Amino acid sequence: MFETQKQDMAVKRNKPEAHKNTTVKEPYLKVLYSILNLRDLDPGEKLLLAHVYSFGAKGCWQSNETLASIFMASPRTISRWLRKIIAGGHVQLKSPKGYYRTIWARSHPDVQSAAQLYYRGKPIGRTNDGPSSTSPPGTDKNGQEHSQGWLCELDKNGFRHGQICPATNNTTIKETIVETIAPPSPLPAGGQAPAVLTERRDANLRRIAQFKQQFGLDKKPYQPLSEAQFGERRQKQRLALLAP
Repeated sequence: MFETQKQDMAVKRNKPEAHKNTTVKEPYLKVLYSILNLRDLDPGEKLLLAHVYSFGAKGCWQSNETLASIFMASPRTISRWLRKIIAGGHVQLKSPKGYYRTIWARSHPDVQSAAQLYYRGKPIGRTNDGPSSTSPPGTDKNGQEHSQGWLCELDKNGFRHGQICPATNNTTIKETIVETIAPPSPLPAGGQAPAVLTERRDANLRRIAQFKQQFGLDKKPYQPLSEAQFGERRQKQRLALLAP
């Protein structure tokens, strides 16, 4: 009995299935040199980017609270770091305010290959005039005209792809507008014809000027005092000071 058990154990040890590829997960975070050489990021932001990079094609689904507990920082600090690396174009975000938020590192090779596989074999669309929402850049006939390989929103005529918009014939008559004076109003009950509008305006301006002259001092140029007037005023002020 014991001999059969020993034989079974020896057979299990010699089987290649027992020695499968068992990958041991390393207990520390790897920070690549490409991430360390990013000059636009701070050390904390680089660590967060390396943490997102470690998830690979699956993407990081952890919340700000979980990331804050991992990096021993506040959730507000994590959100500030995320805004910085998103603005720098280092990560790709899906459902930023949803429950299933996922973050991918753009520089990860698995993420890049997954993005290429997504566009591979997709239909271009019903019309050949413009690109489809699922077609990769550069697959339509209009995209071949551009040397850079990316699509332009407008074609040579200035219209968007897929739209047939005839040019509008501008038939607006541009005439010089001549200033006209309104005709006088009809005669009132007394039979006296009213004055022309220009005469009314001048009369109103004169009446307003006369009304303003009733308030305040008139605007007269300042005239300096002569020596006799200055001495007389000074003598009056001196006598007023010496008076009991």
